Amino acid sequence: MTIGKRVQKNMEMEERHFFVNGSLERTHNNLKSPVEKYPKNIICNQKYSLLTFIPLVFAQQLKHFLNIFFMTVMVLQGFPPVRVSHPLTSVFPWALVQIFVYIKEGMDDYKRYKRDKEANDKQCTRYTVGGPVRVPASELAIGDLIVVSKDERVPADAMLLKTEDASGSIFVRTDQLDGETDWKIKMSHSIFQSAESFDAVAKQYFEVVAEPPSKEIYSFNGKLYVDNIQYKVHEENMLWMNMVIASGTSLCVVVYTGKDTRSVMNTTKARNKSGLIDSELNFYTKILCSMAFLVAILFTVLRGTYSLWYITLVRFLIIFSTVIPISLRVNIDWARLVYARGIENDTDTPIVVRNSNIPEELGRISYLLTDKTGTLTTNEMEIKKMHTGDLCYTPDFIQEIYEMITHPKSPADHAACELLTAMCLCNNVIPYTENNEIGYISSSPDEIAMVRWAEKVGITLCGRGPGWVEITTAGVKKKYELLHTIRFTSEKKCMGVVIRSNDKVYLYMKGADSVMKKLVIGKDWMEEEAQSMAKEGLRTMVFGKRLVSEDEIKELAQTHTISESGLDLLGVTGVEDKLQDDVRVSLETLRNAGIKIWMLTGDKVETARCIAVSSRLFSRCSHILTITEVKTRQDADQAIKKIEREKDCLVIDGSSLQVLMNIYKEEFITAVSLLSAVAFCRCSPTQKAEIAKELARITKKRVCCIGDGGNDVSMIQQANVGIGIVGKEGRQASLAADVSVNEFKAIVDLILWHGRNSYKNTAKLAQFIIHRGTTLGVAQAIFSSLFNFCPISIYQGKISIGYVTFYTFLPVFSIVLSKDMTKKVSRKFPELYSDISNGSVLNNSTFSTWMFMGYYQGVVIMILTLLFFESALIQLVSITFSCLVLNELLMVFLCVSKVHKLMLIAQSVSIFLYLISFKVLSDEIQIPAEWRKFLLQVLLVNIIAILPAFAQCAWRLWMNPPSYRKIQATYSY
Repeated sequence: MTIGKRVQKNMEMEERHFFVNGSLERTHNNLKSPVEKYPKNIICNQKYSLLTFIPLVFAQQLKHFLNIFFMTVMVLQGFPPVRVSHPLTSVFPWALVQIFVYIKEGMDDYKRYKRDKEANDKQCTRYTVGGPVRVPASELAIGDLIVVSKDERVPADAMLLKTEDASGSIFVRTDQLDGETDWKIKMSHSIFQSAESFDAVAKQYFEVVAEPPSKEIYSFNGKLYVDNIQYKVHEENMLWMNMVIASGTSLCVVVYTGKDTRSVMNTTKARNKSGLIDSELNFYTKILCSMAFLVAILFTVLRGTYSLWYITLVRFLIIFSTVIPISLRVNIDWARLVYARGIENDTDTPIVVRNSNIPEELGRISYLLTDKTGTLTTNEMEIKKMHTGDLCYTPDFIQEIYEMITHPKSPADHAACELLTAMCLCNNVIPYTENNEIGYISSSPDEIAMVRWAEKVGITLCGRGPGWVEITTAGVKKKYELLHTIRFTSEKKCMGVVIRSNDKVYLYMKGADSVMKKLVIGKDWMEEEAQSMAKEGLRTMVFGKRLVSEDEIKELAQTHTISESGLDLLGVTGVEDKLQDDVRVSLETLRNAGIKIWMLTGDKVETARCIAVSSRLFSRCSHILTITEVKTRQDADQAIKKIEREKDCLVIDGSSLQVLMNIYKEEFITAVSLLSAVAFCRCSPTQKAEIAKELARITKKRVCCIGDGGNDVSMIQQANVGIGIVGKEGRQASLAADVSVNEFKAIVDLILWHGRNSYKNTAKLAQFIIHRGTTLGVAQAIFSSLFNFCPISIYQGKISIGYVTFYTFLPVFSIVLSKDMTKKVSRKFPELYSDISNGSVLNNSTFSTWMFMGYYQGVVIMILTLLFFESALIQLVSITFSCLVLNELLMVFLCVSKVHKLMLIAQSVSIFLYLISFKVLSDEIQIPAEWRKFLLQVLLVNIIAILPAFAQCAWRLWMNPPSYRKIQATYSY
């Protein structure tokens, strides 16, 4: 995705240096038009502008060998010495193809323009002299003051100046930026937080100096100058574009816009995508061109005219150019529009096709790379199990637990109450009240899930402030003194609080079982229960508690440290990140279709592993290899050896991935491509894109990527097929994708049904059209050879154009509507997808078969017709041309799996148009007076011509039937 117009292509990256004064005016280094110096804050997914549309589309067309060849033929037809027919016969088909391509590309780009306009017109709040004003995001510029509130997306990279909360902190969601589900805390700058109001901040005169635009989202260096005093600005003071405010309202100043924002700089530029079938057909058309050129040389030599041999050669080359079908491109492009419309009209799965060039690619997918948050999961946490050692509680026992808490009787009741109290105390959750309902804010969704669970059973976290926590148990409020907090870190993997209650001080700790097992006592059952929950895909958390002595309290006051060992085990909780609907079934179905599935997420290793297991991306019996802490070449050597020995599943973190990609890119991608499933954790957007790109390059397989966030855009654009899910927080991925869906399960039908049909039908269509041109070319060759190798076309004028348009276009095109099974059957037997995804319907073998059939039919039609030839050339033309047209109409019946109504209509229309031509084009084709004899001759020739094709088709369907044929018989499709 590119943002803004790149007016200064190689402009050196420079610091942002601007002033904001009391009248809210911006000045930049005394420039008169400061805003023009920096990019506009607009999204632009368009490929073309008004000026570049025609040349860029034309340049794109020149990548196809067919277009170059026929443009050459068209130019040569303009010179009388080498002209073999009316120039219109070359100009008309070529112009028709080009007009269609321009219309199609223009429509696609206009759709992108409308989507971009919708995003750019999204309203945001700019703070002006007269107060807040709602303006489109595209009008924001460097130095603008903006107000962002809860659940609003940050429209540009901005510096946080002041929040409505007295603490100066707000929480933000960053899953659209870095893929992490944990909320982040951001702090306003202390120099402005002390101001009375937003208006007071806006009236201050200050200067901002920021580092040059960068991809780095975890660091920032900047300066503020207020009253000539310098203040440092860090990453915690910055809000990056596409972050979503989770709490409160804040005043910010825009620092970076457009293509200079962190979000966009982590996004790769959109590329023009073409399918694998395009490359394959390009290769086969080159073979056809070479054959035509060789035959032209042979016929020139046999002609024996040495003085003007080059004229003869060019004329033969133009004549035999019919072997290379110019209608191939336009037929395929029309087919793609039909596929796209069929996909969008599928009422079962609402889908939007944004790139109509890739439907066939959906039938060739070998690897599916998926995001986690918002794609596989809903990012809604829920406690599924709570184990206290004696009993295991689930959501089905909410009422029973409530009774235990309100009226505790047994030791088990007290144990449950202790664990729930620990869940309310040992966290960073901040409760708030809105519309008489209590809500919770935290950097961790897991913590909120635990607090909500405790609330449901009678223990409510109702207040938190500096140095205190208040909870309500069975309606009785109690305030605890918070003496110390042990912060959670990814290395430590645990957190704790020191609480004073009733003149006693306790240390509460919670953390991963791998860490807590070293800190707790009485852990006989803990590891077994934690492993059991982990196998179910639950995120486990172990809680412990111990009494703190007076000496430890004194030491804590001096050193701010405390021993964390010797804890009494309170219990283990299992939290589930809710999966999207039917994710497990969808992943299993796609896996059975032969597609390998990788998960790429910005989340932690433990989180990703849990989701991989719970979603069945990793099967329960699979061995899971986890690779982290790869820092040196020696570490990389060992990691590669482990991966090469592994056969099942791999979990790897982002830093280790980067080292391996830097040192052993080819070896690493090759090794992991053989595994059944992989989970990449802590991945940056650029890493996701690199994996997608290198996997496709190294394996030569087709890669599909799916995601819902802004951090997935690069990956989606690098993939052979990019699928975007309309996310809760934004539509960046959806807008940049080739295909947009509402939920993950929609891709099952998209790939197994629409993708399979599109690829299979296009492969048939392409080979059929090549066969049609070959048959015509062979007939022409025989005609020339029998008439002293004369470089004259047998079919002149309008009928040669009609052969590939009016007479055969509709029936041939009806192949794209053919379906060999129902959607329900494609879901039930996903293995059918793997039968064709490896290219079995278009390869050297199938191409050779179609070519042989074309040669045979061309020879039979011309030789047998010559036997009936009496005197007039027009009779020969009429019989052979009628045989060619009827032969193609009959061959269509052998190409489809089931004859449908539209196909019969198309056949009837084509025959009618051809019959009309005998009247309209009587100077080119005529029905002889003995029309019954003429009709008999045409039928006899066609029966002999089509017999081998019919026999081959019958053998394939009845004696050696493919898988889908067996299923057709079973399900009577």
